[in-house]
Amino acid sequence: ELKTDLQWTFKRSGEKDEGILFLFTDSQIANENFLVLFNDLLASGEITDLHTSEDRDTIRNAVRSSCKSCGIVDTPENLWSFYITRVRKNLHMSLCFSPVGDELWSRARKFPALVTCT
Repeated sequence: ELKTDLQWTFKRSGEKDEGILFLFTDSQIANENFLVLFNDLLASGEITDLHTSEDRDTIRNAVRSSCKSCGIVDTPENLWSFYITRVRKNLHMSLCFSPVGDELWSRARKFPALVTCT
């Protein structure tokens, strides 16, 4: 499932501070809802409801020592912000769409971040 793959990439890029390239082609779009996730990620650097509250607590605990070593106070908000900053730094998205036909343009109108935030 796409959400599981995205959780894994977020974990590697945010918790482990590793560079990740996520490659996705238009032929892999099984559901238009996939594009909602990508649109959110490109627009804000986060995907709403990608992580449960328990997952968020686990993530905060995983980045706590790195956050402290950077001199950041370890409040829940600071820990989450530190994690998302790492994700934004390390996670690179490569979305490959065919320009043939009207599908790309239709998707660009529905999901503007696919075009404006790349």
